[in-house]
Amino acid sequence: MFSVRPALILCASFVVLAPSLAQAATIEASSQVAAATVFSDRALVTRRSKVHLPAGPHIITLADMPAGINEASLRVQGKAVGTVKIGTVEVKRVYLTEQANAAEREKTTALEAKNDEKAMVEGEIKALEARREFIARIVASGADNHDEDQLSKLDFAPEKWSQAWTLLQSGMGETEKNLALKRIAIRKLDADIAKLQEELNRVKTSQAKQRRDVHVNVEAAQETDLDLSLTYQTGGAAWRPVYDARLDTNSGSLDMEQYGQVSQQTGEDWGDVELTLSTAQPSGGSEMPRMSEWLVSLYQPVMAKMKSAAGTVFRAFGGLNESQDAAMPSAVGVAEMKEEDATPVQAVAQTTEYAAEFKVPGRVALKSTRDSSKMYIGASKMKAVLTAQVSPRLTPQAYLFAKVTNGESYPLIPGSVSKYRDGGFIGNAPLPLLRPSETADLSFGVDDRIKVSYQRIHEEQTNPALVVVGDMKIERHYQTKIQNLHKDALNITVFEQYPVAADPDVKVDLLDSVTTKGYTKDLDTRQGVITWAGSYNPREEKTFTIGFVVKFPKDRQISGL
Repeated sequence: MFSVRPALILCASFVVLAPSLAQAATIEASSQVAAATVFSDRALVTRRSKVHLPAGPHIITLADMPAGINEASLRVQGKAVGTVKIGTVEVKRVYLTEQANAAEREKTTALEAKNDEKAMVEGEIKALEARREFIARIVASGADNHDEDQLSKLDFAPEKWSQAWTLLQSGMGETEKNLALKRIAIRKLDADIAKLQEELNRVKTSQAKQRRDVHVNVEAAQETDLDLSLTYQTGGAAWRPVYDARLDTNSGSLDMEQYGQVSQQTGEDWGDVELTLSTAQPSGGSEMPRMSEWLVSLYQPVMAKMKSAAGTVFRAFGGLNESQDAAMPSAVGVAEMKEEDATPVQAVAQTTEYAAEFKVPGRVALKSTRDSSKMYIGASKMKAVLTAQVSPRLTPQAYLFAKVTNGESYPLIPGSVSKYRDGGFIGNAPLPLLRPSETADLSFGVDDRIKVSYQRIHEEQTNPALVVVGDMKIERHYQTKIQNLHKDALNITVFEQYPVAADPDVKVDLLDSVTTKGYTKDLDTRQGVITWAGSYNPREEKTFTIGFVVKFPKDRQISGL
């Protein structure tokens, strides 16, 4: 059993309780989420509770905790004036007949109230419809329920008929008006019910029908107040980075704004918590995978296997479909910053050699819903080297690129980046992992000030009728013209390609006598891709040519050209 002394925090340990705790009194205590560190697929939650302890043994019961607690990760700490011993910690699972999620209970109650209100309006509509039908019968009976003798005895005093008709008309008008108002009310109620149902679906969790109760055995040497702290991991929480890359082409600078898109469906709302976003990956586990034997064998065609296994069931097909890794989700909009806007407070970054943590400024409230919130982390100003790239075979347009370097002490982990060029939105794209000092080329859309033309200038093909022996041959030449129409010099890279043989009987040769010199071959291990890179002065035009020849057996046909 451990003791909690003044200004000293000790973790709870699962030890055998002293006999004095056998008759311990139970103290019901409340706790609140005070802090949360969110990882990519879980969260480390800290709850705090203040408990008044009389002298002697006690069992502190903390009820209504979420069902997703990882019990193995639960740790209990305490601080008190005086000596407090912390004994065993027990977690009990409690199944409920009602929702454990406070937000779900609230939405369910509101939805039931709206449905009851709709039922009352529908009853009022039925009563008004009955009234309208009754008035219609009275009007009809005035003409249909009298014969000629009876009509001759009726008093046709104009003032009486006028009074009766005015009464009927007023009743019918009021009835129709009330019906219209009630139907309008029904439409509004239907809209409210649909909205509440959608909100209820968002706050529902798979843990909504159960909870956890934590029982902490303690013993106080004298009466004191105990500040209790519980930490545990829980699923249902995640964050992923999103970025805004804002390029200023005049200054050649790029502001990389980083946000954390955070969501939590732990089964309880987090109100007024200290929020930290971590790049650590506890889901990866602590143990490195162990290598097993790497077996190789001769390939046997399926038909040969079937013949050799005659008389038995062919089971080789089981397991042909290997499992695939699951792929890895409308952010809350953030207003564009203007000159007069207050500068957003940047998250405090705490970095180590292995992970980075971003402490979100202030305190945060996050409800347990399917919605996500966009938290501002910070911004980095990067020097951007502007270049252009052209793939004329794919499109006759050049694209502007900014080569940027991560100058932070922590990596920029992969995420979605929204790109802006001189204030205009260009589009979204994935950002790759960018370690400290690493560079990346970010595309910022079409560059209309670079003129591109591309055409086939030569094709020669062997006539099959004239080939008796030997191979068929197809030769082609392509030409690209690039002109820089910017007022400043610009580095431009031109990407071209030639075919790659996918069959041993097909031969492809790049014609050096035709292809413009100074190219780089197989860039980034992409076979058949060549590039020319260089600086272009204002209004300068350059021409590039590529030539290749494809050979294949005369009795075969070629595809892909």
